[in-house]
Amino acid sequence: LAREALGRRRGADRADQSGAHGSTAPSSRAASRSNGRGARAPSARAALVAAALARAAAAAPEDFAVQLAAVRALGGAGQARSVGRLAAHARRLANDDAMACLELAAALVAQPEPAVYGDFAAALVARASVLGAPPRWLAACRVAVARRCRGDAAAAAAALAAAAAGAGKAISRNNDCWRWLTDRSTFGCCEDFAIALADRMVEDVAALDYFECDTVAFARLRAGRVDDAVG
Repeated sequence: LAREALGRRRGADRADQSGAHGSTAPSSRAASRSNGRGARAPSARAALVAAALARAAAAAPEDFAVQLAAVRALGGAGQARSVGRLAAHARRLANDDAMACLELAAALVAQPEPAVYGDFAAALVARASVLGAPPRWLAACRVAVARRCRGDAAAAAAALAAAAAGAGKAISRNNDCWRWLTDRSTFGCCEDFAIALADRMVEDVAALDYFECDTVAFARLRAGRVDDAVG
């Protein structure tokens, strides 16, 4: 369904590009870039994908993976009300699966307005802990919830310190950070954790090797801190 929606969007893009020469009307793609307040508005493509995945979620109400994909897509399309309703249903499906709880928490943390889901995400992380979730994923979600949902720098620092103590040597922190940013199983999930690990690495910048500097630069680039990445 998502591929079908993207195909329709590409067709619309080609139709826009083949329109009358010299037209001054903005394309739908350009018009979607801003909502008039300087913030980036959801694109028409995001709306098409969200609609397709919403239909898929309705057709497969017991498939957690489909529900999770729909939560992510609806958030990217700015449909917060639908996200809350679908996430509540997905939570019931995830209740006895530690990784499912953490994946849903990560999807909520990544929403455009994560503070709305602070209690929800924290409860999912707590449930995952009871179910024996992998320690690194638990740490990542705790850091992300504290930073993005709560705006609680102290709680994020405490969670990161505990995670760093478990990671051991600096080389382990580097590998952990790089894996979190690039591995398919963690790509795009709770990147605040990887970014915080990278910032911790530069506390002793003189001791960093070239490949560790590469990791830090990549993490900062992913955070949108371009000047810090190249400086």
